[in-house]
Amino acid sequence: MSIEITRKGSKFMIRGYTYPIKEELKAVGCRWDKANKCWYTEDESVAKELHENPPKETVDLTAKVVIAKALHKGNEYPVVHRKGEGAKLSFTDGTGVFWVKSVEKILEEYDPAISLEEF
Repeated sequence: MSIEITRKGSKFMIRGYTYPIKEELKAVGCRWDKANKCWYTEDESVAKELHENPPKETVDLTAKVVIAKALHKGNEYPVVHRKGEGAKLSFTDGTGVFWVKSVEKILEEYDPAISLEEF
């Protein structure tokens, strides 16, 4: 599972790869916590349901296709998409992706692409 739910006071913090399910989170009453940079709910039943039945979009991250390896802020990341100078990078464990305006250097390009598991 690639979302993690923890309790912080009266809030259930939802972290991980939540971008593809943000509309679903909004629909069940979750809100974005800007300070903690994660979604949350104060409804224990919603948190329990998300924990027991995570949305499918967050389960199979191994299907991500890696097209290159890049250096960003001194660390190596799998590249899952490129647009101009920008790139969508992934964490190597598949827990999430993030956009950067530019990378320091493309270390290696994969043709054909490989799966995140092979990275």
